[in-house]
Amino acid sequence: MVDFRSLVISNIFLILLFLLKKIDSSQYRSVRQIEANQCPNLNNNACLFVNCENGGECIEDPTTIDCFKCQCIPGYTGKICDTQIPIIPIGCNPGCQNGGVCIGNSCQCNPGFTGIICDTQIPIIPIGCNPGCQNGGVCIDNSCKCSPGFTGKICDTQIPIIPIGCNPGCQNGGVCIDNSCKCSPGFTGTYCEIKVNNPCDPNPCGIHGICFGINLSHGPIAYCNCENRWTGRYCDVNIDVNCPIGYCFSGGTCGMIGNVPYCTCPAMYTGERCEFFVGTLTTTTTVVPECPLNCAPGRCIFSGNAQKPYACLWNGVMRPTDGTTG
Repeated sequence: MVDFRSLVISNIFLILLFLLKKIDSSQYRSVRQIEANQCPNLNNNACLFVNCENGGECIEDPTTIDCFKCQCIPGYTGKICDTQIPIIPIGCNPGCQNGGVCIGNSCQCNPGFTGIICDTQIPIIPIGCNPGCQNGGVCIDNSCKCSPGFTGKICDTQIPIIPIGCNPGCQNGGVCIDNSCKCSPGFTGTYCEIKVNNPCDPNPCGIHGICFGINLSHGPIAYCNCENRWTGRYCDVNIDVNCPIGYCFSGGTCGMIGNVPYCTCPAMYTGERCEFFVGTLTTTTTVVPECPLNCAPGRCIFSGNAQKPYACLWNGVMRPTDGTTG
């Protein structure tokens, strides 16, 4: 015969444990184990003594040691649904890793980590490569080894692509245009590497002439274009009406340097008064003979007379052009 008194006392004891301590199965399992296989003796009324929290529903389950289980609503867990599952913001889902904290729907990572959920460890960059090699560069032996086409301490500078015709590069400010170097003034050469000697720097023509540089096969020369009433190679001879008449021979132009007459000789003549014929080249490159007259003790000069082009000069006086010295 069943001892109803013992059964009632046992049930009251279980109720007190649930209400006063809210114990789970691990807390009151030993009590149930004292009277093994007691679930059938509860007549399927175990949920009368269980309060599933936070909206959980009690379901009698004689297969469990506690004779029941709580079916929790989403967001809660535990034997009696008394544990809330932390809500992870969408931006931090599935959760910040490596000690990161979700703030403002995003993960704030600990030093040394990065990524949306702090799942990526930041490589330790040697000091020489800090803040990091760019454009595919690799840090080796504390310095950046750059990919082709880049240079700089951290490979942050792209090397200009030089056209083949301008390789190894235009110098002295030259610019590569249409695969060739266009040089700055004062420079020449394939790569503008040759400095051009400017014959007009400094200006040899003084204040009375304009200098023009002329490039000849043997190099550049200066040519002076003189102002009116000035002559000479460097425009330093003032043409004066007081120049002695007939002072310059051979078609030379007379000028004055102070009070001293000065002759500017035509081509192929030289001397203080243009009295010396130095010869010239004809179209057949034959040399015109020098003055044929015997002018001793004077000198043979070009008279400017087309019929008798030669004359003798002695003591400043031009002698007859027939070759006599009388």
